[in-house]
Amino acid sequence: MSKATITDGIVALLNQKLIIIFLNGKILYIQNDITRIYQMERGVAMLYEHNFSVYAALKEMLDKEGKAILITATGTGKSHIVLEYLKDNNYRALVVSPRLSINQQWEELSALIDTVTYQSFGSMDIDSINAYDCVVFDEAHHCGSPIWGTAVKLFMDQAPMPVIGLTADSKRWTDGGKDIAIEVWDGCIVRGFDQGEAIQQGILPRLTYVCALFDCAGMAKKFQENNQVSLSLIHISEPTRRVVI
Repeated sequence: MSKATITDGIVALLNQKLIIIFLNGKILYIQNDITRIYQMERGVAMLYEHNFSVYAALKEMLDKEGKAILITATGTGKSHIVLEYLKDNNYRALVVSPRLSINQQWEELSALIDTVTYQSFGSMDIDSINAYDCVVFDEAHHCGSPIWGTAVKLFMDQAPMPVIGLTADSKRWTDGGKDIAIEVWDGCIVRGFDQGEAIQQGILPRLTYVCALFDCAGMAKKFQENNQVSLSLIHISEPTRRVVI
């Protein structure tokens, strides 16, 4: 095994396979020969190599502006980037999402996290919110909703803690293309990967397209039998033969 002198910020290369990253006098990460990154501290957070620079950019934006919206494709590691930030700062966070199922996933990731839905967030008192060290808005495009968007914006205008937004697309296409990264996060944007980039770089698997022939008339009839729907409500379009209900 080759030797290396270890100091802060130095990357040690051992046997051309193992990379150890040191910061502030302690081991943070190990990269093995299949390029998976494991955090050496206690906890479940882990970063893949492709998110090192994304995490650094997020931290820099939060240090400078106190808020940041991370825009990166689904499956590229948004939640683990947030967990890394919470662990690095020993923060307890409130995560806001549109669905209870998403909240459950967050709560299973870390004991550092409590969750509420957007609807519940709008009725929280400010003292309860300010008890947290960080607030995270998952599926952050929902912050532009006319229903609860006002409460989010009012909170962010005076938030004393770091505020993070997470989304794969910050534009609300059903709302005139309104971009909440500009309107709510004031342009404090951290960009990760779009879907094409993530596939090209091997972060996400390539799409598999399956071609098949379908008997649309038969499918419509079977759907009617299984769901007691009148055939008069089912239209088989031509020439594509799509079933429209």
